This record gives sequence, structure tokens and C-alpha cells, in this order.
Amino acid sequence: MIIEPQVRARAMAHRARQARDKPPLDRETLRDVIDLSLWTGQLLLQREKPVV
Repeated sequence: MIIEPQVRARAMAHRARQARDKPPLDRETLRDVIDLSLWTGQLLLQREKPVV
């Protein structure tokens, strides 16, 4: 998929504004996000069918 440079620049500017408008996460929230991500990854790995 080819994205025109102008469209890409607008999308990047939009994402930058969104990131700037959000308050920073505290340490406990970040730890919860990381724990949930790791747990989800483990679940996905367990569901993978072994290649024989």
C-alpha cells in the first residue's frame, strides 16, 4: 500500500496531537499494561498449534 506523503504527514501530525493531549500514565498503570500484555502473549503462545 502506497501512502501519499501529504496524507502521511497529516496522519503523523494527528497522532502527535493525540499523544500530547493525553496525560502521562502513572507507574502502577504502566505496570498493569505490561502485565496484561505479557499475559496475552503467553495465552497466544499456548494456543499456537505445534508444527510437525
